[in-house]
Amino acid sequence: LMLNGEWTLYLDKMTDFSVPCRKFFIGQILAATKVPGNDPSRWNFSGIQFQRVWIQGIVIKDPGGVFYVDDGTGTIALQMGKAEQNIEKRLRSGLYVCVIGALRSTDRNSLCVSVHKTMDLSSDANRETLWLIEVVDVQQSAKFISRPELQGTF
Repeated sequence: LMLNGEWTLYLDKMTDFSVPCRKFFIGQILAATKVPGNDPSRWNFSGIQFQRVWIQGIVIKDPGGVFYVDDGTGTIALQMGKAEQNIEKRLRSGLYVCVIGALRSTDRNSLCVSVHKTMDLSSDANRETLWLIEVVDVQQSAKFISRPELQGTF
C-alpha cells in the first residue's frame, strides 16, 4: 500500500520472490493454468510462467466485505491476511489501484490475488492508457526472450 509516498510490503511465505512478478490483464490471469509438478504456486499463461502478478483496475467491494479488482477484462478477488487488515480500511469502491501479489486457487475452485503491495493510482489521468501499453510491451518482451530463435532477427 502506498501511503504518504511509501510502499508497504506484505510477505507471503509460499512465494518465491526470485521469480519475476508479471503484468497481466485479469482476463488473462483467469485463463492461466497451473504448471505441472510439485510447486502448486507456479502458473502459466501463453508460455509465460509466473507466481506473482501485477494488476491494475477499479476496486469493488461486495456486500460481504470482499474486495475485487475489475480491469474491464475480468474481475478477481483480493485475499488479505491479518497483516493486511489496515489496507481494508483504506480501500474503497471506485479507487483505481495497482495490486501486486501471488496468484492463488481458492477452495471454491476460483482464483484470487494474495496481496503483497497496493498503490492508489486514482489521481493519474493517464493510468489506464499507460497500463494497456505496459502490459502489451512486457508480454511481447517476455515471449521474445523465451524464444531464442527470434533473438537477433530484428
